[in-house]
Order: sequence, then C-alpha cells, then structure tokens
Amino acid sequence: MIAVLNRLRGLGVSERTIRLERDWSILLQASDPDALPQWIRDKNLGLEDPEKTRLYLACDQCVGWDPRDPRVDQLIDDLETWEIERDGNSSRPEHPTPLFSLVLRESPAWHRILDTLARRAEGRRTTMPDS
Repeated sequence: MIAVLNRLRGLGVSERTIRLERDWSILLQASDPDALPQWIRDKNLGLEDPEKTRLYLACDQCVGWDPRDPRVDQLIDDLETWEIERDGNSSRPEHPTPLFSLVLRESPAWHRILDTLARRAEGRRTTMPDS
C-alpha cells in the first residue's frame, strides 16, 4: 500500500487525498483483508491509464472549487465520457462508505459532480430499451 501512496505523491496528488486513500485502505484491510490486494492491483492498473490519471488529478484539485465553477461542468462531462467509454455507465455507490460520505461533506464541488453523474446515469438507464 505504501508503494501506491508514494506513486500518488509522485504524480502530484495532494496530501489530503493521500490521507483519504490511506484511511480507506486501512478500513478495507480491517473489514475485508482479502480485498486489499485486489484494490491495490486495481489502483495501480488505473494509474497506467493516462486519461484516468488526468481525471483523478483533476478530482483531487477540484476539492476547493465553487460547485458552480465552469471547470466543474467540464470535469463532469469528462468523467461521464470516460466512464461510459470504459465502464458503460456512471453513478454514485448505492451505499457510500463513511469515508466517502465525509468526502462529500468536505467538498461541495465533489458533491455536485457525483450527484450530476448519478442523475445522468439514471437518465440513461430509464431511456435504454429493455434487453
């Protein structure tokens, strides 16, 4: 896990986000020790994708932005495009972790981003024809 945190530092991720990642990994280890190695693999794999890394850094930087800042709108569009192209959809987790909930409280910009992505994803799901 320390290697992942150091990798994030090397990319210029803020110490605030480093602490969140560290705290999340501690909670994950305590609640499901078998899941941590997969999370580390997934995190490292994600950092191999230049666009995902760019978006991760943008999300890290936007914490203090005003939620109405035009950069937030652009970031929402970029995140949605990336998620649709790679994951097929975008949305907020159904049962956010306490740490995730804390992040939302701390950043109105993140809150707006995640709410907007969830609304857009729901809109896509309701307009998709049944398979």
